[in-house]
Amino acid sequence: MKKFFLSAFFLLLILGGIAGYFLFSGWNLTGKSTESPQYFKVLKGSSVRQIASDLSSDGFIRSRLMFIAAAKVSGLDRKIKAGFYEISGQENLWELVSKFSQGSYIGISVTIPEGLPARRIAGILSAKLDIDSARFMSFMTDSTLLKRFGINQKSFEGYLLPETYEFQFGVSAKEVFVKLAESSKKLWDNLIWQDELKNRKLSIHTVLTMASIVEGEARLDNERPVIAGLYWNRVKIGMRLQADPTIQFLLPNGPRRLLFRDLEINSPYNTYLNAGLPPGPIGNPGAKSIEAALFPAENKFLYMVADGNGGHVFSKTLQEHNVAVARYNQMMQVRRSELRKKKGN
Repeated sequence: MKKFFLSAFFLLLILGGIAGYFLFSGWNLTGKSTESPQYFKVLKGSSVRQIASDLSSDGFIRSRLMFIAAAKVSGLDRKIKAGFYEISGQENLWELVSKFSQGSYIGISVTIPEGLPARRIAGILSAKLDIDSARFMSFMTDSTLLKRFGINQKSFEGYLLPETYEFQFGVSAKEVFVKLAESSKKLWDNLIWQDELKNRKLSIHTVLTMASIVEGEARLDNERPVIAGLYWNRVKIGMRLQADPTIQFLLPNGPRRLLFRDLEINSPYNTYLNAGLPPGPIGNPGAKSIEAALFPAENKFLYMVADGNGGHVFSKTLQEHNVAVARYNQMMQVRRSELRKKKGN
């Protein structure tokens, strides 16, 4: 019996030593580089088992069971908070669990590309910040928020400024939404812009609507004022804009290559069927496109076609435009031919 207890004692001692090694040694036992800090995301509602599994998959720990044990023994398993954590590579399992229970204070940079409709912005923010995209979209038509920002419209579409933002992980969908709306509102504090609105007798909504179309067409910054001038010329003479971005806005599965039947969609946003600007923005334009719509280049252009290199060829007459279109089609035919030859080789 004495030998049994002695053997059991030594077995427990060995097991305790092994447990201590896992609990108090560094987490980086798999060869993961520790030359620079690593980052790990704890999602809202994640269980300790899920966190342990993710840590193991990312190479931060070698034993999921020991991490779970550390969390439960310490009583911190119920206090773990969602966040974006920096891990130095020197933490043991106890320290790692403790870090996760204290919350994250690391900012996350999120870049919103220009011209996207709100639904696509919501998708980006959901992926980056783990916010509820449906909740974000619910604020688009929130009458209280619209009134707060002085927007006499039914939606915030066009009023969310795309740029790079810094957010705290765990930020709410409403906080993110308000931040984007506030950034857009601040643009209009510019007194020169306000004077131009009065001089041209334009509303912010009208300018944003034009800017969203310019954003959808322009690839080169120097062309934005030119494109804006062209479209304002069409508005002035009552000519249909025939702007492809307005059709893309109507497609539930867009953007994609447009078909002839797409141009027949019955909607006030279809600028192939209706003259003038659509009822509102078709996306959220950036500052450069807004400025171009407010301060367009003075020109007599009414037509444009892609030049095949990211820019456009602008024309004053339909005859000039047809020549440019024929030139573009010929160039694209040559390119397709060359591509087929390369694939054949």
